[in-house]
Amino acid sequence: VPNAEVVRAGLARDDLFTVVHEQFLTDTARYADIVLPATTQIETSDVVAPWGHLWMGWNEAAIAPVGESCSNTEMFRRLAGAMGYEEPALFVSDEQLLADALGGQVDLAEMRQVGWVRVPYPDDGRPWGSGEFPTPSGKVELVSETLAAMGQPALPTFVPPREGPHGDDDLRAKYPLQLLTPKHHTRFLNSGYAQLPKHGPAEGGPFVEIDVADADARGLADGDTARVWNDRSSLDLPVRVSARLRPGVVAIPFGWWMNHHPDGKVANSLTNDTLTEWGGGVAFSDTLVQLAAKGSADAY
Repeated sequence: VPNAEVVRAGLARDDLFTVVHEQFLTDTARYADIVLPATTQIETSDVVAPWGHLWMGWNEAAIAPVGESCSNTEMFRRLAGAMGYEEPALFVSDEQLLADALGGQVDLAEMRQVGWVRVPYPDDGRPWGSGEFPTPSGKVELVSETLAAMGQPALPTFVPPREGPHGDDDLRAKYPLQLLTPKHHTRFLNSGYAQLPKHGPAEGGPFVEIDVADADARGLADGDTARVWNDRSSLDLPVRVSARLRPGVVAIPFGWWMNHHPDGKVANSLTNDTLTEWGGGVAFSDTLVQLAAKGSADAY
């Protein structure tokens, strides 16, 4: 979550009652008034969509839900009943939800029996080989009237970010380094598994990676502690000097939890929460920071 300190302050409000449905005591769950136990993959039957191949799999529950844990869908059904709703769609079984999601293109019973099934795909490997595209005109639209109606450029256009090389000059002068928060680790799945002792220590801990020239300009060496900051927050991290980054760019890999940081602040404490113009997503990489040796006169 970008601009995480604002979110954390919101979750810590005394007038907010928070219920979290989770498998682990995550950063968010630590702010909950009530934590309800959620099932894991081995307690829930589900369809596993393909990623990078054409085979869809069936995940059969290996055990019954442990204790009082339940799936998200079962939680929704129970809530609907407790709140007195009677709409049939709110009480549909998981099997029917999966069948509806597959839209009749995949036989759910066959997949459950065999364990996997090949998803429908053109034999010659050409999606939309017929030339009929899912656009209003049915063609490839180099000029999009749909985007124009949304108030966006009809033609692909570069829009400079506020926090970037072509953005606000005054902000760039104050915070000259572009922050990236990439996936650097090999033992986590995003932030998953970071809480497990056999995975976290092997990754070594959070750090900030900086180019050789930028490190030299700040008197920083590999292993030093640096303070990274902007108007949103600041955090202290060990330095890794690297030739992999361009000058003017620093990287703080995401995935580490709050309790992995001495002050509880994470990479997303610094990131920009401005939404993208079209998709409404988060422009995480449109973030500027400054960096200096911790305790130095230059550090914030």
